[in-house]
Amino acid sequence: MNAVYLAGPEVFFPDVEKIAERLKAACAEAGLIGLFPTDAERPSGAGVSLARAIYLGNVALIERSAAVIADISPFRGAGMDPGTAWEIGYAIARGLPVFAWSLDLRPYAERVGPARPGPRGPVDADGLLVEDFGLVENLMIAESVLAVDGSFEAALQRCATHLEAAKGTQA
Repeated sequence: MNAVYLAGPEVFFPDVEKIAERLKAACAEAGLIGLFPTDAERPSGAGVSLARAIYLGNVALIERSAAVIADISPFRGAGMDPGTAWEIGYAIARGLPVFAWSLDLRPYAERVGPARPGPRGPVDADGLLVEDFGLVENLMIAESVLAVDGSFEAALQRCATHLEAAKGTQA
């Protein structure tokens, strides 16, 4: 059975255990093993040593995975969680397929807020160019994932179908 890493900001939510259980159960129903970031072994401690352990644990989980399903919903602002963005990049660098989902499918430029004309295109309140390609997230994320769906379940189904098809081509 293929393992999939479940990236996203849910680790910061107060009901993280319930969320992890629900996502992993959905993976099992789809014939996959869901690996949630909190599944990594965590030594006791705090500060830098704990941060390093979390980092190494999550890297190990990604390395055990056949794919990544990432929640790229806006988190603490207009864009996605930066840790999830890193995990997507790491997975892509390892050659893993990444499937994304977002609870907000509006174009990134719309989420950034009102823009005004600038010398090179629309700019935000700080005068910085607003990336406006009609994509759900920054182009480097949107163009690196295989798809962006509107729910975890849709991304999971797309991932399971992809992995099943890949298994058939390896036979």
